[in-house]
Amino acid sequence: MSEVRVRFAPSPTGFLHIGGARTALFNWVYARHANGKFILRIEDTDERRSEKRYVDEILDSMKWLGMDWDEGPFYQSQRKDIYLEFANKLLEEGRAYRAAERRNKGISISVGTDSETESDKGEAIIFSVPEEDVVFNDLIRGEIRINSRQFGDIVLIKSDGMPAYNFACVVDDALMGITHILRGDDHISNTPKQVLLYRALGFDVPEFAHFPLILGKDGGRLSKRTGATAVSEYRRMGYLADAIVNYLMLLGWSPGQNREIFSIEEAIDLFDIKDVNKTAAVFDMDKLNWVNSEYIKSKSDRELLDLILPFLKERGLDVDEAYAIKVISLFKSRATTLVDFVDWADYFWSDDFSFDREAVDMHLSVDKSELFVRLIGVFERVHPWDTPIIEKEFRALVDEMGIKARELIHPVRVAVSGKRIGPGLFDLLCVLGRDRVIDRLKKQVSRWKEMSDG
Repeated sequence: MSEVRVRFAPSPTGFLHIGGARTALFNWVYARHANGKFILRIEDTDERRSEKRYVDEILDSMKWLGMDWDEGPFYQSQRKDIYLEFANKLLEEGRAYRAAERRNKGISISVGTDSETESDKGEAIIFSVPEEDVVFNDLIRGEIRINSRQFGDIVLIKSDGMPAYNFACVVDDALMGITHILRGDDHISNTPKQVLLYRALGFDVPEFAHFPLILGKDGGRLSKRTGATAVSEYRRMGYLADAIVNYLMLLGWSPGQNREIFSIEEAIDLFDIKDVNKTAAVFDMDKLNWVNSEYIKSKSDRELLDLILPFLKERGLDVDEAYAIKVISLFKSRATTLVDFVDWADYFWSDDFSFDREAVDMHLSVDKSELFVRLIGVFERVHPWDTPIIEKEFRALVDEMGIKARELIHPVRVAVSGKRIGPGLFDLLCVLGRDRVIDRLKKQVSRWKEMSDG
């Protein structure tokens, strides 16, 4: 068998979204599984809509996800002479015609419904499609048969001199030796056109596989509301690259045995394109969040620190690394994203943290200054400042005051963190540190005094 060569060919008219990322990933994993080559091609022939910032984001997102390419990136905008050469070959052989020549002779032109076929004037070159059933084998769906009357003649070169999508794809895939074209099933309608062009140009027809679409949880097309967000945005939201990769693999494929968490190495070892599901995958943010939380739990505190530091620095927070690791250990089992370590733990990073209004109303509306003053005195004497001693002295005070522990635990938690829930209180107090704890308890006593004076 010849070397497997696959490609990912994004159009830089937008950022890399979940659907495109899955297509790239399935191609990359298949290439690595088969010890083949993964080629990256940028289909930037839409000069009006293509932008360098989109190219940069696509390349950066692929690198972040760990998808390295073996050849490329190749840019279609730099290959116009190649496409024109092959279009002229078909003209010379009588397989194609110039739109202007046909129109001048009064012959009507039917060029199908593709958006690029709107340019049927000037120097546009159009392939004359023979009427026949075009049959090809889909590695996922089996045999597909489409009659060429469903699409009509095919634009090769548009009137502006740029190649049309289907023609540029065929020429590039053939010249780049692509053996397998793996893409979304929204391209099924393009495949018979491309098969005819391969044959007309004397190229070998590659294997095809079309993945079902990714749907939103509501069963509709994937939208921004249901998860169609740029990969770079998920990165900014604190998702881990390996968690995104794991979840993307689950959108249409499974390693078997009901396993949902697996390494990319395991996926490469087990992946076969024929095992991709025939039914549409459903993008579920809850499932993605669960996968991401599992990856967070699997990381060491040190690994997480390296991942979280950029988020802290982005907020202008300069923290001691040893202290940060202690905070990470408290939230590791609770966090869904890396941003949670910053947002949920804001009271660890700064004294200027937010208070949950409901928590304040529930636990700080009644003046407990006397209890807090007694507790401050206890905390000033605690030595060493570690969790077991803090808890022991706290509970001793509660017994002495003849109250239930929760009557003090909840107000103290809200006073020092601003939140009603969080890590175990005594672990929280230990990591927060004696000075900060006492200072925040004193501030709450002052607030109560101001309320009573007011």
